[in-house]
Amino acid sequence: MRHFVPLLALGTLPAVTAGQTLTILNQFDVPPFGTSFVGGVDYDPINDTLWTVDQTNDLIQRFDRAGNLLATFAAPIPPGTTANPLPIGAAVDPLTGNLWVVDEAEVVYEMRVDGTLTGASFRTTPTIVDASGLAFDPETRHLFVSQDSGTRAIGEFTLAGVAVQTIPIGPAGSADADGLAYNPILRRFYLGEDTGDFVLELDRQGTLVRNIPLAGLGISPEGLGIDTRSGSLFIGDGFVTRRVYEVAGIVPPCSGSATRFGAACNDSSGQTPRLELSDCPTGGRALTIAVTLGSSVTAPAIFFFGFQQLGIPLDFLGANGCFLHTTSEYAVATVPNSGTRAGFTVTIPGGPGVPGQSGHLQALLIGDVGANAAGLVGSNGVRFVLQ
Repeated sequence: MRHFVPLLALGTLPAVTAGQTLTILNQFDVPPFGTSFVGGVDYDPINDTLWTVDQTNDLIQRFDRAGNLLATFAAPIPPGTTANPLPIGAAVDPLTGNLWVVDEAEVVYEMRVDGTLTGASFRTTPTIVDASGLAFDPETRHLFVSQDSGTRAIGEFTLAGVAVQTIPIGPAGSADADGLAYNPILRRFYLGEDTGDFVLELDRQGTLVRNIPLAGLGISPEGLGIDTRSGSLFIGDGFVTRRVYEVAGIVPPCSGSATRFGAACNDSSGQTPRLELSDCPTGGRALTIAVTLGSSVTAPAIFFFGFQQLGIPLDFLGANGCFLHTTSEYAVATVPNSGTRAGFTVTIPGGPGVPGQSGHLQALLIGDVGANAAGLVGSNGVRFVLQ
């Protein structure tokens, strides 16, 4: 729920690290222009899109990274409720591509990319009685929900709604945590505090790491989303400018890399598969590897990992326009298709010899009848360097 707290009540907090430079990389208006409330934001790293939720107009919208509108959905009434939904927080599951939403009735529910509900939902009460921000942890597959009134806290829940723990955030200076993002590389939270126009960075115990003022950029943060690969924080500015901003200088840039290369060929739905990594590839951290597919495609995926980049045309097999982009020293076979993507999450081994190690990835669909004569579809390749 959105509240207004006198600025004097916020006290004095440690400021952003000296010399930190904040830069707006991109910004775009969110419709309906002049009436939207950009209260919840999250980023889908697999298909490079952004979701926003708007409690004023009961809308859930999806954009490409440049701000072009891709889809608009009326906020659905969650299972087991009849109330006006009033969505206020959003979190993407990078493995499935589904969007989790929390509303003003303290109900969390799961929505597919086409706007339909999966049927999964739960209430955050009594752990969180005034839900606001929502974030997803790809390592544990848990959800975090922020409370922005009363006893300020972050509640951690399983996807079945089982409360795991409550993390106090009031002592760290949180007074109005409307926005919430989680950095799985640093294992830290970012809180969008719109009353004070700053972002708080906290560790997993709720201890303050730093306070990042945003007033100088003219941003009053509500919803938050994160891209650990580029080092960007996406910030929804509520009803002040009614925009989404992409800001550099808050999230540390990735010293590793994940670079797409090579052409993909269309699947049987006519969609071009996109293979991507969810986060900055980091030793000792979880990483989701997934490929987007057409919603009608049922064939499972095989993921190849190799040390050598290739570019072998597969026309001779009947897979015209498809390529083999990497050798296959390792393979993960028959990964099921969730409806719009197939993928898995793996924890990368840690250790002093890990940073700088590199490799290549590709996904193949075998048995996608109708895609081509061979029923074989190849994604783009991804070259990665670990940090």
